[in-house]
Amino acid sequence: MASYKWPMVIVVVCVLLSALTSAGSALFIEILIDDYIIPLIGNQNPDWTSLIIVLAIMAGIYLVGVLSSLFYSRLMVTIAQGTLKKIRDEMFKKMQLLPVSYFDKHTHGEIMSLYTNDTDTLRQMIAQSLVQLINSVFTILAVFCCMLYISIWLTIVVLAVMGFILVIAKKVMKSAVLTLFPNKKILQI
Repeated sequence: MASYKWPMVIVVVCVLLSALTSAGSALFIEILIDDYIIPLIGNQNPDWTSLIIVLAIMAGIYLVGVLSSLFYSRLMVTIAQGTLKKIRDEMFKKMQLLPVSYFDKHTHGEIMSLYTNDTDTLRQMIAQSLVQLINSVFTILAVFCCMLYISIWLTIVVLAVMGFILVIAKKVMKSAVLTLFPNKKILQI
């Protein structure tokens, strides 16, 4: 993937933009309700212009998120296909240098599996898993920053509860594993 450095930078920027728009939209909805919708409730002659402008801005934010998701998805397909082609070409070059005895020891299906199944697994990892990992990290960071913006104390409570849940889950999982496999030595969870 070394030849795709700049497209990967563009993908990371688009993923970051997508994560920010998805996390920021939640904050935007809070502002929309608190500052624009609630003041209009009960008015005899409400002024809808500010609400319409804010809704148009919100639609623009969602549009940016959708377009960045579409762009990085399409770009990752191109990167994955190009990388897959390079891998297959290099495999073919190395396969040409192998001695005939290699082909006597390995079946045709085993050799073809390297070209199809194994490289396709790499393509799926590059096109989907890698982007999902980056997107998940950025989304978690963006949501955490939004939580801190809304309430530092509530964020601390959420983190404490999550830590408590992880400790309990670890104990339950360890107990379940020891119950299922009592005679086997198991690595510490």
